[in-house]
Amino acid sequence: MGCWNATCQISQLPILHDTPIRFVLLKQSNRYSRGCYATDFWDPCLVPLRGVYDDYGSIEKIEECFNFEMWKSIIASSLVELPQGENAYRHPPVKRTDSFSDFLKNLREERVYFNVGLSKQALVLPTMIREDVYQYILSIIPFKGYSVKEFSEQCATTLSLIDSMEALKGQSDKPIDKMAFLLTHKSNSITKDLFKYDSFLDKMYMDKKLKEPDPVFMKEIVDFLNVRYFVNHLRITWHPQTGDGSQSAEFELAKKFHKGIAAIADTELKKLD
Repeated sequence: MGCWNATCQISQLPILHDTPIRFVLLKQSNRYSRGCYATDFWDPCLVPLRGVYDDYGSIEKIEECFNFEMWKSIIASSLVELPQGENAYRHPPVKRTDSFSDFLKNLREERVYFNVGLSKQALVLPTMIREDVYQYILSIIPFKGYSVKEFSEQCATTLSLIDSMEALKGQSDKPIDKMAFLLTHKSNSITKDLFKYDSFLDKMYMDKKLKEPDPVFMKEIVDFLNVRYFVNHLRITWHPQTGDGSQSAEFELAKKFHKGIAAIADTELKKLD
């Protein structure tokens, strides 16, 4: 199969070769069938990577950073290993020791599953957001988002809660429900949002990095939380990448469409005045 243009998850604009992107990993959630909430079908499970589109449905030139190291660490601990499939070329064995390029190939072949709970596994697939769209969203968010300072302070609070939870584990034979415990004892809503990235938090806790979190990584988390809220407000449901096999780049058509949508929004706003 040849190369193709991808599609931006939020704007639906084409993504051409070498376009700067945020590479988002989604786990299948299957909470409801209606799509009432943005995460009913698919839910972002890691903070997006920065890179450029490789022209084959994936990412390349990934920015080397703490976030990328966290991805590799979590993949190594959460990935479900699979035996070789019927097609040895397209369905090779999936191993936690695979290289990151092998991980991306397995993503493309829909052979990546994460352990997500007690005996539960979830299919994982990618989607992408154009970097210019991502930055534009952060510049126009109409509601109060989180700051890195308050988020980092909440991380410290959450760390103490986890310490309390670990102490409880030692006093009881019953498993402690981490999410239920933290939501019961949370000091504010940021704790709940932090646990949208529980794999990151688990890893950071094990490495004791929450006490001195990487400031760039903290900003990446905060930015994506704000983008997630924007997606919720825009009533968009998360979904895997679209556009496979397409080499079209209908920017002119997209321009006309969005201009028309803006005109409709203006009309409705006047009715509300």
